[in-house]
Formats: sequence, structure tokens, C-alpha cells
Amino acid sequence: MGDVETALLLGEEHTTYGEFGLRAIGGGRTVCAIGPGQVMTPQSAAAKFDPNEDAVLAMDDGDGVLLAVADAHHGRHASHDLLRSLAERLSPDVPDLHALSEAVAEPIEDGGTVPGSFSETTLVVVVYERRSRRGFGLSYGDSSALLVGGNAPSLRLAEKRSVFVTPARPDSLARERAVPFRFLGEPGRLLVTFTDGVDECCYGRPKLSIRRSHLDALFDVQGADAESYTRALAQLALDGVDSNPGGQDNLALAVAAM
Repeated sequence: MGDVETALLLGEEHTTYGEFGLRAIGGGRTVCAIGPGQVMTPQSAAAKFDPNEDAVLAMDDGDGVLLAVADAHHGRHASHDLLRSLAERLSPDVPDLHALSEAVAEPIEDGGTVPGSFSETTLVVVVYERRSRRGFGLSYGDSSALLVGGNAPSLRLAEKRSVFVTPARPDSLARERAVPFRFLGEPGRLLVTFTDGVDECCYGRPKLSIRRSHLDALFDVQGADAESYTRALAQLALDGVDSNPGGQDNLALAVAAM
């Protein structure tokens, strides 16, 4: 295991509509991006004082990678507090799903989340070990983790559900509330995670938004270059697909070459 490189991008630092921030680590093998969307929509007007509630975490030590995305509701606090905490107590060498689950549900020392806040968040956290090609993760809510590219169609690793968590209530992060998953990777594929600002970039209408066929078509153009793919996917989420509008929600994504 080499030195761990970490990228933590928080929505509170990326609030300019129509733009996204991007960070590459691990020699460009792991990349994350975040932005508030293209425009403030009627749906997002209630969050006008908190324009970007998403957060993304990526860690890479050469041998392994950890990716996490979180999409908060009712204020940014839950996603930001949770990923700040995970950045301090997780690493890509988490040995197994049990250890990951215990670490995710560990209480934050100061309680996390502003007192009285109703903020809650989705969470997807994934660990992948490049030598063994073994991966596993946990999904709470409607953010996504997929395998994209190679010689096979994209593969969703966990079903989306209407579940939210908050670091103020560690019980909300109990393993039984998550969708746990395991997978085997393959060189030449990408591990891709994102909030629903990607697959519901046309707000509330997934059939008019980025679907797995679009992810595959993007790979056909960009290949397994994590930075090129991340940049292109973030831009596609802003622009929309098939003449439908995009950029109607916050977006956070992290991509790792396998």
C-alpha cells in the first residue's frame, strides 16, 4: 500500500450554476467532480440559500480505491458532516464489508449535523482492491454505483431505494438499512458512482435523463480514462440528453479506473 491521496469536494464550496469542480488523484486513476447544476429550478428554489447539498469523497493508495457520494436534503449539513467524518476514519484498505459497515455507522464525536437541522442524506460508499479485483460497498438511498465499459454493458451494483441517513442518528446508518453489495472488477472498466443529479439530470424524470445506455455510449467515446470520462459525464449531466434539459439538480460523481 502506498500513501493515501484524498479528494473531498463539498457542495458549499461549489455553488456557481453551470460549472463543476474536478479533482484527480492517484495519478489520474481516480477522479471526482461536483457542481450545483445548470440553473436554479422551481424544484431547487427552496434550497436557494444552500444551492449545493451534495458531497463527494475519493481516496486512492495505488493498490485500492474508496469512493463515496452523498446527496443531502433540507440543507447540506448531513452530507457534508458525514463525508468529512468518513474522510477521517476510512481508507482504501478497509478489509471487508463488515468492517466498512462498522466504520460508516460509528458515531461522530461532536454528534454531527447542526442541532435542530432536519438535514438527511443518501450515501453510496464503495471500496475496490485492484490486485484482487475484489470490491464491496453500501448504498443508502437513490445515489448510484455501477461498473461501466470493457466488453460488457454497464452493471448497476445496488438497487435504489427511498432511504435517508444522518450522522446525528448513527442507527440510521445500521447495516440492515443499507443495500450491501459485492463485485469483481475487470481491468479496462470504470467504477462509477454518482448522485441523482446525473440519472435525474432532468429533475424527477429518469426516463428523460442519463441512463445506462448513455453511460456506455460515453465510454465508447472516452474509453477507460477516468478523468476524461468524469469530465464528459459531468458536462452531459449539465447539458441533458436526447434534447431534454439537464442540470436541474446538484451533481456529484466519482470515477476510478480498475
